[in-house]
Amino acid sequence: MSNLINNGFEIKKNFIDKNYIIKLRSEIKNILKQHVSIKQRNKSIDEMYKLISKKSEKLKGNIYDVISKLTTCLSILYSKEIQGYLKKNKFKNLVHHGSSVLIMEANKKKFLFDIHQDLRNRLSKSAILIWIPISNYSKDLGGIKVWKNSNKLGILKHNIVENGTPKLKKNILSKVLKLNSYEFTNFKIGDVLFMSPYCVHSSIPNNSKLNKIRWTLVVQVDDNTNCKHLKKSIHPFKIKKFMNIKNMYFKK
Repeated sequence: MSNLINNGFEIKKNFIDKNYIIKLRSEIKNILKQHVSIKQRNKSIDEMYKLISKKSEKLKGNIYDVISKLTTCLSILYSKEIQGYLKKNKFKNLVHHGSSVLIMEANKKKFLFDIHQDLRNRLSKSAILIWIPISNYSKDLGGIKVWKNSNKLGILKHNIVENGTPKLKKNILSKVLKLNSYEFTNFKIGDVLFMSPYCVHSSIPNNSKLNKIRWTLVVQVDDNTNCKHLKKSIHPFKIKKFMNIKNMYFKK
């Protein structure tokens, strides 16, 4: 039995061709360069992003949305290494659920994810998250914390907290916290974390004293080999049943 199925997650070091990440970083830089002065265009993507953040929150948000839609984010999914891993773990009729570039700035907690499962708009009960560092980062830049075997607890009930992200309900949280947890930091370009979306996880804050940014690509894939639920809904379970939704962050 693979670690993914047995534990709910599996880390692969130096797994994918680094050229995919180099290309993605180059495309991100090209977008950022258009919104800084000519003199600032030789700066790192961290430095340019921070300059843009000071200039306009709206511009920053729009850039975030566009970066996550770069086709290179999707092309990484089709690398021979990741396709080989998906095939080995018997993922077949794959649906690209979505890609996003997470930009975790130093010492900012606004967009940190509390302890949760990734249930939002799932298209299948069989699914996988692919967590790919876009930069090298050390322990102080944080990362992700996971709870071993939590995927075996099934779909758990959540509340939606103030920043619009999900958090496990208190009565369920106590059960999860009894499980062994693992913190993944010190990532390098080429590393990949594969994880079940039903594996409970949370953000580890970026506490960089050098004010560095943690850049991560997250690709979500659903396996629609069994899609009988499509007779009733695009989703395999009722989202509202597992989410106490006050602001409609999740689709009905």
